[in-house]
Amino acid sequence: MKLDDPAQRRNPLWWALAALGLVAVLVLGWVIITALAAEESPTEPGSPAAEDGTGSGSPTFAADPVFDSYGRVAYVPANSPHGVALAASTVSGTPGRPGTQKPDGVLLQKVNGDMVLPFSTSDGPTGFTSTGVATGFSHTPQGAALAAIHYMCWLQKPGARTDRVKALVGHGIVDDDELLRNMIKNPRTNFDLKGECTAGQLKVDYNAVLTKVRLGYRLRYKDGSESNFMNVVIVEWRDGGWILKLRAYSNDDEPGGYFGPNLVFDPAQGWVSWFQS
Repeated sequence: MKLDDPAQRRNPLWWALAALGLVAVLVLGWVIITALAAEESPTEPGSPAAEDGTGSGSPTFAADPVFDSYGRVAYVPANSPHGVALAASTVSGTPGRPGTQKPDGVLLQKVNGDMVLPFSTSDGPTGFTSTGVATGFSHTPQGAALAAIHYMCWLQKPGARTDRVKALVGHGIVDDDELLRNMIKNPRTNFDLKGECTAGQLKVDYNAVLTKVRLGYRLRYKDGSESNFMNVVIVEWRDGGWILKLRAYSNDDEPGGYFGPNLVFDPAQGWVSWFQS
């Protein structure tokens, strides 16, 4: 049968074949459009979601990311000044990972005006206190390190230090609120951490109850000179979360000291770089 024969167009079979052909063309077109759209979607690990997940169509992050003072890419939340939690409401992490292994889905975010902090899909944070401090870090070496970085940033970031220290009080984030208040009276004023508080280097000595996290920075003095600097942070797992232990250390506790030419961030000694661009 010839489909282009006008005489056949009165035949019901001609119309059935024509309808089938039209359906095939529509289906093929839909498949092509879907495939093209999938290719244009961002799929790289760590790239931020396009929307905030509420169905409102609002972007999660501002269109343009920024560089921090270490040259790392940081994303600016569009609607939440405290940051965007990338992890689920609860995180357990993958057990058995060594303390040198990087969390999954790490994304640096510029929050609270000038704080660049790490967020991950595997180890938290999952939420925030009413004052904007991140909470909900996994019970893993990775979760302990992320918690230590976040909490210490509120203590040592130059700027409105008094208000930021107050943000930690009363939320069960530190073991001694009174000692925390006393820290406001003795702020560090002779240096800054190259403007950022997310460590360039870190080392985790993990214990499920009490973990020591060493944070390595490049210290810039007001006279323009620089040297390595280390902050030793102790976090304790208590009541289902990591809290900051405010404990003083002397230089004798660390072989290389806290700063100076003898302090080297040696990978052979367990130092790692999780947040490089």
